[in-house]
Amino acid sequence: MGFSPQKSTLESFFQIRRDSNSDKDISYIPLAERQRPKRLEDIIGQESAIGIGTPFNSMILNDSLQSTILFGPPGSGKTTIARIIKNMSNSFFVQISSVTTSKEELKNVIEQAKERKKREKKDTILFVDEIHTLNKLQQDIFLPAIENGSIILIGATTENPSFQLNNALMSRCNLVILKRLENESINKIIKKAIKEEYQNNKFIIDEAGINIISKYADGDARNGLNCLEFIFNYFNHLSEEELKEIIKSNESENNTIIIDENDCTISKKNELENTELSYQTIEEPEVIHITLTSEIISKFLQKQNFQYDKSGEDHYNTISAFHKSMRGGDENAAVYWLGRMIFSGENPKYVARRMIRFATEDIGLADTNAMVVAMNTFQAVEILGYPDCKTVLAECCLYLTRAKKSTAIYKATLTLKKMVKEQPNYIVPIRVSTSSEHPTETNQIQTFLPDKLAFNKVIEYDRFTKPINKETIQPSTPKLFH
Repeated sequence: MGFSPQKSTLESFFQIRRDSNSDKDISYIPLAERQRPKRLEDIIGQESAIGIGTPFNSMILNDSLQSTILFGPPGSGKTTIARIIKNMSNSFFVQISSVTTSKEELKNVIEQAKERKKREKKDTILFVDEIHTLNKLQQDIFLPAIENGSIILIGATTENPSFQLNNALMSRCNLVILKRLENESINKIIKKAIKEEYQNNKFIIDEAGINIISKYADGDARNGLNCLEFIFNYFNHLSEEELKEIIKSNESENNTIIIDENDCTISKKNELENTELSYQTIEEPEVIHITLTSEIISKFLQKQNFQYDKSGEDHYNTISAFHKSMRGGDENAAVYWLGRMIFSGENPKYVARRMIRFATEDIGLADTNAMVVAMNTFQAVEILGYPDCKTVLAECCLYLTRAKKSTAIYKATLTLKKMVKEQPNYIVPIRVSTSSEHPTETNQIQTFLPDKLAFNKVIEYDRFTKPINKETIQPSTPKLFH
């Protein structure tokens, strides 16, 4: 008995296994993928960038797309927009990842696009995901192809294109900025997913629970849908008795209210006895659902997943917000941004170094003790390490925020840099040169100097007393301090 060539492959064995279980659907598509919008009008929260009447919306609808860079945080809809363009355009669509594509592969794609345009008279849309990971030489490959119309480039990036992309490439592309999604927009996305995917369940999530999921998503729709799928997958595998036990346990843990001002506790049961309750007649559903509250959802998700990349855009935006909050004297904001960095995994030494820089640039001579505090903080961070150094960083942060501010030294150094570059190389006046310590030799040298350097008279002073207030640089030099 022999085997046909088709059945002797490795794939055939897996195919037989699948055929034998054909009654079960073993394929898995993530909820975020199943809920990906198919039309522009289905995209929630980006109306200002791609809504009806915007230039980018018109270009897509009219199939007259130009090269464009899509800039936005993760989960804002960049890949979704690219796929909608693919479905709506008559052009040939090619998608590549800049992370796994070499320079030679990019050249091959562009050459194929040129041949396609000559042979089939058909344009090619090239979608490059994470385009900011391409180096400058790789980015330059696109320039002639964009100019002669061989490709229509659609680049997606989470990093600021002004810093990560070539100026020459940016000048040939439109820029569409997708904003971080608000919690209200993520709420709509989550409710839509629940309505379409999780209708017949043994439990429901209340409004406060949905708000918690949106908060944990931190502006990322994909993250919010992943959290939602995680919750339903877990709790759907529990029995009704197990769900009720979880709810009962949560209620017993939250049976008291703590009042910080008087450091006392009040039982919720006693509080409810003194509370007048109002009742509303509602239509009783056919199936009694168990409700997952915000407390249960919060405990299940455990911690918030902040949008923070220690080497990317979020890193620089957060440290900038931290710096400006201290500069503006906003204590609450400064401590908040400090916490965002620390709890997102930022190196505490980096934060301490930034506060040393702040102490000299933004406080300076207004409070010279600020530098001492900042230096001591850095030393304490080195000794204690994380997490013990949190209070040390917070103390320094508050000190610098409350301190008086002066940028005189910082502005002087900026002016100095410009002055040294633009002003001529002045001759060191003899009055402040080493020869000023030997008047006899100086008098002999001065006979050979031109008259215009007559200001080069020796300063006569005792080095242990205050010198006479004379010019120690040429009088025409710009003043740094006034």
